[in-house]
Amino acid sequence: MSALPAKKLPLNEVLETLKQFSFFKTLPPDLIQQVAGMAQYIKLNGGENLLTQGQNNSLLYILIQGEASVLVDGVKVAKVNWPGDLIGEMSVISKRPCSATVQASDGMEVYIIDAGALSHASGPEADRLQHILYRIYSQVLVKRLEETNQKAKRIEEMNLRLERAKDDLRVANDELEQRVKERTTELTRKTEDLTAANTKLEARNAEVMASHRKLEELYANRSSTMNHLQRLLREHLIPLDGQLDELSKGLNKEQKEITEKAQAAVHRAVDMLEPMTTLYSTELAMRSKRVLLADSDKKQQIVAKLALGGTGVGLEIAPSEEEARQAAKAGVDIIFVDRAMLDLASVAVAANPNCKVVLMTSEYIPNYLPDLLKLDFMPNIVSRSEDDRTFTIKNIGTTVSKLISHDLFGLEKYLAWGTEVKELPVVRSDQRGFLISQMDSDLEGLGVRRTTRERMATVAEELLMNAIYDAPVGKDGKSLFNHLPRTELLELKPEHQALMRYASDGMFTAISVEDPFGALSGSTILKYLQSCYGGQAGELNKAKGGAGRGLHQIVENSDLVVFNLRPGKRTEVIALFNVDPKSNPIEYPTFHLFIS
Repeated sequence: MSALPAKKLPLNEVLETLKQFSFFKTLPPDLIQQVAGMAQYIKLNGGENLLTQGQNNSLLYILIQGEASVLVDGVKVAKVNWPGDLIGEMSVISKRPCSATVQASDGMEVYIIDAGALSHASGPEADRLQHILYRIYSQVLVKRLEETNQKAKRIEEMNLRLERAKDDLRVANDELEQRVKERTTELTRKTEDLTAANTKLEARNAEVMASHRKLEELYANRSSTMNHLQRLLREHLIPLDGQLDELSKGLNKEQKEITEKAQAAVHRAVDMLEPMTTLYSTELAMRSKRVLLADSDKKQQIVAKLALGGTGVGLEIAPSEEEARQAAKAGVDIIFVDRAMLDLASVAVAANPNCKVVLMTSEYIPNYLPDLLKLDFMPNIVSRSEDDRTFTIKNIGTTVSKLISHDLFGLEKYLAWGTEVKELPVVRSDQRGFLISQMDSDLEGLGVRRTTRERMATVAEELLMNAIYDAPVGKDGKSLFNHLPRTELLELKPEHQALMRYASDGMFTAISVEDPFGALSGSTILKYLQSCYGGQAGELNKAKGGAGRGLHQIVENSDLVVFNLRPGKRTEVIALFNVDPKSNPIEYPTFHLFIS
């Protein structure tokens, strides 16, 4: 056995944990029980070695939680941080000394299983155990190879995008410099301010070119590369955009065309770099944040660990109300509570006024609306499924990322990475039919079912009506067009126009409509839904008979609706639909609510 102090845990506890790991699901129950009976538990502190390069090893290790660094000749080459990861299998298979040192980064918990003892397992299925074990080994190796290939692919794609951005900027700069040289005589007659601005622009161009030359020397580790990209974006590209704006003032038409072309190239570079750097900044921010899950359900505790285990977030789990209260008093950045523990939110906010409260529920909407309306604050709201771990893991991860980054908006957060999103501006009231028809045609081309497209059309109609007639408000906060008949033609000013977006990733199909007013409030959403579910639609505003009905229709015709609210600035409503109706992870329609 390992030289580290090991102990036996209760068999039921080990069994419950092993069943959460995917490769154990292939084993018959009696064999899982035998493996659980052989497993011993160890806990390592940061800096302690689980395996040492060059040592002989006959033990298999299964990661329960924590993170380990993989060191070859003292150099870190990888990390292990996914619960259920297998460690030490290569030395067991090859019967050769360990090829690397595995060292705990922080606190780490693992199960130890003696591979030799496994071969003596008894029972009618024991003869298949060695075959199953090697199948597990092969699955683990294939998984690791796929992960490595995916990382290499992402780096290659990033390099390609950066090279394209660099080429665009080089061409733009070359053209701009050539034009500047051709018109040196004319530009010298400009005012001193224009001359000064031109000098600054040339200095910025030189800095950008120098930055691009440095980018050609790709950093070996991801952290250095991303830091460099952030500096390029903040210190060079964004200021360069502003300088080009200043330079364009007072220029003639031809000169403006030159600067606009350069600006377009800068915009392309910013559009490519900004999502990557934002994601990286969010990852860094997560490492300093504390998240509290107040939940006595062990299954949900494991789900939370799986969702946040590899993010660097400090996750604290409180199974009882008293433990949760003490943890909340100590101060946390995000607290997840169910309806029974909603009163803990005030404790957490008192300790940290910036704490974000998240109600996580699997209940039917009418059941928890009355409790929410009694609160003196508005929590964020997300749903979970008791039966679908993937759905809940996705929701927890997305929620934490949105709240920490303060970036609530975008249906991309609910779809697979890289999904193409179509965008259409909402300009006129009589344009609704065209927009819905265009969406239907595009989604039909992607193979989305007709029944799903019909539901989406119903939701789209309500979203567009709200964006055109209900959302626009004046400086006094009063509605501009709500009093108009919905048959009256209305053309929105550029500053009033909304944006319709839609996409499908093969699992979910989504549509969103975003307006630039931010007039919809969380309390309005809750009150309208309560009035509709209570059979009193329209009671909140008798002058508008349909008050709340459209909102209710959107929720009831979607599998999940996400309300992203930035009061006075921006509102986005996202409706998601399961591509396969048989795989609905939730029992009934539900909604999420986020307020910045």
